[in-house]
Amino acid sequence: MTYIIDDKDYHFYMDKYQVAPILAKALAFFDYDETTVSQLLYGYQPKSLKHNPALEKISKRLNKAMQNQESVFVFGDYDADGVCATTMMIALLKRMNIRCGYYIPNRLREGYGLNKQTVLNAHEKGYALIMTVDNGVSAFSALDTARECGMDVIICDHHIIPEEMDAPFLLHPSTLPEGYDNLCGAGVVLQLALFLGYDDSLFWILAMAATIGDMVEMLRVNRLIVQEGLKRLNQEGCLAITALLKTTANIDEDTIAYQLIPALNTLGRLADEANPNVLVEYLQLNDPKTINNTAAQISALNSKRKNMVRDAANISRSFYELPNYNVYLSDDYHEGIIGLLANHHMLQEHKPVLVGTSNLETLKFSGRSIKGFDIHAQLMAYQHYFSAFGGHKQACGFTIKTENFPAFIDDLQKENGILDQPFPSSVIAVELNDLTIENIEELDRLKPFGTGLKRPLFYLRQLPVTKVELIKNKYPKATGAINGQTVEIISFNDKKIITDQQGCLSEIIGTLSINYYLNRKKINILVEDVSYFNSD
Repeated sequence: MTYIIDDKDYHFYMDKYQVAPILAKALAFFDYDETTVSQLLYGYQPKSLKHNPALEKISKRLNKAMQNQESVFVFGDYDADGVCATTMMIALLKRMNIRCGYYIPNRLREGYGLNKQTVLNAHEKGYALIMTVDNGVSAFSALDTARECGMDVIICDHHIIPEEMDAPFLLHPSTLPEGYDNLCGAGVVLQLALFLGYDDSLFWILAMAATIGDMVEMLRVNRLIVQEGLKRLNQEGCLAITALLKTTANIDEDTIAYQLIPALNTLGRLADEANPNVLVEYLQLNDPKTINNTAAQISALNSKRKNMVRDAANISRSFYELPNYNVYLSDDYHEGIIGLLANHHMLQEHKPVLVGTSNLETLKFSGRSIKGFDIHAQLMAYQHYFSAFGGHKQACGFTIKTENFPAFIDDLQKENGILDQPFPSSVIAVELNDLTIENIEELDRLKPFGTGLKRPLFYLRQLPVTKVELIKNKYPKATGAINGQTVEIISFNDKKIITDQQGCLSEIIGTLSINYYLNRKKINILVEDVSYFNSD
């Protein structure tokens, strides 16, 4: 990985917004327009949804279901967003005294999205209305079947609408005002709940978790959802959530991203060993004993998932080193973790990675990419090989017939080396005099961090340290003092902390935060890398 120091003028931000150098440099680094900067620092006021046509139409249809005592079938998805959205919708319908049932499909057997057979099953069971959450906009065949059965379908989805569709009851970011355009599935459901007058903390907390988990842009309405959800979680608690966390104090977006979301995703990933439908009931529980017992089972499965990813390094596989990709293929890879494996290899190799496994007569692949390389756009040229394909700039998934795989690899081998030119990451240089608790706490005005507002990386030189040790015999940690304040530098990756002859860390790149422990504050530097700078 190569880096360049961001040298944008930050003094404008210091003067206009009266902020210290670290925050000013971060604002210059993000280079947002003044409207967005003001929203980040002073808050965002979303447009009202009071008379939104899509919400009004769906509200009337749900009131009709309540009056006619219809049964509503909710069809969800198996990732964290889909699980949270399904839970919210079921809880909402229960609060409205509407009879309801739900189903989250098996990732391995059924795959994503509403299908014809599920519609027929719902119709046979007497459901009059179907609601899809975090899916539905591409389920054209299933929607046709529902119409043939005389069933209405309310679609609550956030995915790109692939083509014009006949959907009388559609709630989607495109049906909402500006500012709502990057909602996740649960974020869409939250707008329906609020429109109907149900301002429940459970809804905010689940929408917050889903927004973080689905990695949607952390600006405008999404930012409000995460801020409010974290606030309510920390103030009011939610045992079903906190039982899956290692800490219940100062829960932030990182706690949710690295502890909760993997646990929620595990049941969908390991669908041959668990059922994600269990999570819908779990997230609505109030009984501590039942919650703790279920949480222990979820955590155990999540630990198994981690071990599977770790042990995959020892699995026999085929490897293809291509100009722009490293490709891994094995019959023994578990389909539910190929995305995690692709991400693991991509981070280690700093190169786009495709990881695949066999599924009957086809191969299923998941891809992850480095910054600056749009893996979805690059692979669009090979759609003729794929029977299914989707994704975005940093991640993709596709299914390819086994017989087409050799030709696909041959074509990738013939590509020009786009990666011959490095994609350097920008970092912010910080003077040691500016490294104070007050200045770093001011940086928290930008929280929550996430997609589109990544926690910035800072470049520091000549940090004086007094102690270097290994935590758990594995993780390097250095301790020092700057400006009279304790500084802890720790590396959870493979980057070594090495001091020079003067007892200083020559150059490191990492994130800045404040560690609160026993009412004491310490500056925390989480090492991302040792510095490798572009000679330009």
